[in-house]
Amino acid sequence: MQRELRRFHYHGICYWHIALVALALTVGCEKNDGRVHLSGPVTWKGQPVPEGYVLFNPDVAAGNIGPQGMAPISNGRYDTRAEGGRPIPPGALVVSIAGFDGQNRSEDQSRGNRMFMPAEVKVNAPAEGGELELVVPETAEALK
Repeated sequence: MQRELRRFHYHGICYWHIALVALALTVGCEKNDGRVHLSGPVTWKGQPVPEGYVLFNPDVAAGNIGPQGMAPISNGRYDTRAEGGRPIPPGALVVSIAGFDGQNRSEDQSRGNRMFMPAEVKVNAPAEGGELELVVPETAEALK
């Protein structure tokens, strides 16, 4: 019996204790890197953008750094929590918006026809995340 117990110990440390501590560190502690989630409407010329995606790039020129965020656009709204989305670093951002009409979908155009050339806008994302409206500039080049 004594010999069997030694199998699970190494210099007085039980392998089970090591495993439990490792599990607690990986599962019990969520890394908070400061990124937040955003969602909200996306409009162009006063109308909702039916489909597309939004890329959130930290505005390095304004002193913001961090990973790029992303959100799909569906039914005129974007959400970084949606499938394929990624949270964003708060603060100054350069946002690139690609809009599609959702019509005439094909294998090559899963979101439909492109409505305008990808447009960039600068925004300030709140530190707590939340709702932020994105308005594509009226000057964005139409492609229809």
